[in-house]
Formats: sequence, C-alpha cells, structure tokens
Amino acid sequence: MSWRFQFYRWFRDSPGAGYRWTAANLVVIAGLGTLALVMDAALGDLDVRWGLAAWFAGILAFAGVLTFNTVLNMMGIGYDQWKAKR
Repeated sequence: MSWRFQFYRWFRDSPGAGYRWTAANLVVIAGLGTLALVMDAALGDLDVRWGLAAWFAGILAFAGVLTFNTVLNMMGIGYDQWKAKR
C-alpha cells in the first residue's frame, strides 16, 4: 500500500475519522486566522488595525481549509478501486 493511501485511510476511512477531519479543519482555520491577525498586530499600522485584516484572516483561513481538503482528497484518488481489488 502506498504511503498516500495509508494516510488517506487513517484520515478518512477508519474509526474516528470524522473527529480527525473536523479537528484538522479547525486547526487549519485557527492557525491561519491567528497567523494573519498576529502579523497585522505586529506589522500593521495602528490607524487601520483590525479593519480589513479580520476579513483577510477569515478569507485566508477559508482558503486554507479548501486547499487542505483538496490535497487530502487528491491523495485518495484511486483508493476506492484499490480497496475493491483487495
């Protein structure tokens, strides 16, 4: 079994996979949102702090979750056929 199928199976096709998927998405959302807000607090101008940066943090977090889930699902391409043959 390839490493990507092993990871995909652990992440999406084993007991507790729903909890792992939800937790991973929440970590991505919190991490990227916090990163954008911290960078704004550290480097942003005082006049415009918390303005568009909060929107940007939300958009960045949403885009991060989309990218994470797309990559995860691309890792599982062919998994169902492999599983059916096994």
